[in-house]
Amino acid sequence: MKKFILSTLALVAYAANAQNINSQAINEIFTGSNSYYLDASAAKKVKKTKAEGLYYTKPAGTYYSAARDVDEKTSEVLEYPYSYQAYLETRLVVPALASVKFQNRSNKAASTEWQWNVFNYESLKQYGYITPDNNLSLMLPNRRSTEEMYDSPILYVGDKTFLFGETNYSSYMVISPVMHYLGLNDYQVTHFYASMNDGSYMFGTGKVNVSATESYPCEGMAQFFDKPASPLYIDRFNIASLSKTDFFSANQKLTLTVYNAVVDESGNWAIGDKVLYTAQAGKDNVNYEQSKNGVSYGSIDFCNRNGSLKLIPVTIDQPFCVVITGFNQDGVDVGVRGCDLSKDEASDDVCSTCVLVNDKDNSKLRMLTNNTYKLSMALTFHAIFDNIMVLNEANADAAYNVVRVSDSGASHFTEGKTAAEGMYTVPVYTACPWKDSNNKANYYWDVNQDNSWVKGVSVDASEYENKGIYGLKFTCAPLPNDITGRTATIWLKGKGITASTPIILLQGNAALTGINGIENNTATLDNGRVYNLAGQQVGSDYKGIVLKNGKKCLKKY
Repeated sequence: MKKFILSTLALVAYAANAQNINSQAINEIFTGSNSYYLDASAAKKVKKTKAEGLYYTKPAGTYYSAARDVDEKTSEVLEYPYSYQAYLETRLVVPALASVKFQNRSNKAASTEWQWNVFNYESLKQYGYITPDNNLSLMLPNRRSTEEMYDSPILYVGDKTFLFGETNYSSYMVISPVMHYLGLNDYQVTHFYASMNDGSYMFGTGKVNVSATESYPCEGMAQFFDKPASPLYIDRFNIASLSKTDFFSANQKLTLTVYNAVVDESGNWAIGDKVLYTAQAGKDNVNYEQSKNGVSYGSIDFCNRNGSLKLIPVTIDQPFCVVITGFNQDGVDVGVRGCDLSKDEASDDVCSTCVLVNDKDNSKLRMLTNNTYKLSMALTFHAIFDNIMVLNEANADAAYNVVRVSDSGASHFTEGKTAAEGMYTVPVYTACPWKDSNNKANYYWDVNQDNSWVKGVSVDASEYENKGIYGLKFTCAPLPNDITGRTATIWLKGKGITASTPIILLQGNAALTGINGIENNTATLDNGRVYNLAGQQVGSDYKGIVLKNGKKCLKKY
């Protein structure tokens, strides 16, 4: 069993404020009782089952979007960390090019049916499939350079239905080519609370009750997250906050640390031993929004910047835990808003926020969770999912990532294929557009060792951009007279990620032998049938990337 890495943590308050705040000064009051907290390892995850026993949970590693709005005068896109500030849509952000699964949690899952009306009745066959245990698996492309929205899947039996965010005006799955504030909470469903019914902070500075006679100062909070559904690029974290005074004295700060997270042999979350990211926030990091009845409302940013003030990001591709500490310091009066996750059936698999307290003799830290409600702090991160898929089909119809460069260096073509079978470009799927709205590249190439004969690359989006595919054309130097052949291995990189498959350039008499790192799909679908990337059998008229005889193929128009 992994130990909690708590010796480096400064702690937080979860349920009660040491200073009494007039509850009438706070509009959003959680009406549940200010109940007791138990050791997190002993607490059971609160499970919510609809009366009809019909619901599903959102895919692990996906997150709800914060609000985005448009200024009517300037047409500028406005973005907020918390969606209560804008329209009543539930927006679940999912990655492109990655398989995501909606888990059917119904009492009688086998008797339920899925419906997903996106473009037409055939959409489900094209982008996903239903698993043998009646879950819904999807893999969605990003076909445009703008945000792409898909209707939420509907689970039904008879005349009863369920979809995530169903109490809202509308709900969507979103694939976004721009960074968003993302989090665990759908605030339009779970609602946004600032305090408990006794007027104390829902989270933050104050005391945590463990019994009718025993309470401890809150030192910090911890929130566990599943592995992101695709590599997650984050440049800042944010908490929705409030204060009866002025949040911080001049020099005090909160500390946010991101650790890897593990599941112990008992199935409980535990903080790992690797620090992925750390940042501090103080008086200068408070974004003030309003003051009402002596209470200030705002949010607090945690981020790191280099000498030119550019944000220093982190890319996370594993389960992780965000720990915020420092609430029990003199000069710190910070409350953190939150919600009751048990009201959101689609978040049934999400863990409650845990509170950190020192034990009676201050000898160790304890991680606690509410024994009645499934409470979560209002934590978001400014992030984007990224992914790169270099198409390759080794030992099959065509390894599109391996090309033969002409001796002049002016052109290249798929190695070993005829004009009808190969391509003059290297096809690549990307989760984001190749260039952003400022014409700055989201992706770049890296040549290993001394391959200076590869001079540049151009991006051709003319044929497959509507499917999220770009064709790469490399410009190379002519083959010197004293060299018979040469090879270059090129790795595509994005926002903190590197493609799992390289691009191999061959010139002269160079041969493809002993090159490591070429991804080979070894699926056992060797019956001659054709499948899409989600594993669903498709017809002969299907266009795009398919699996045939266990290999990837690009079926061209």
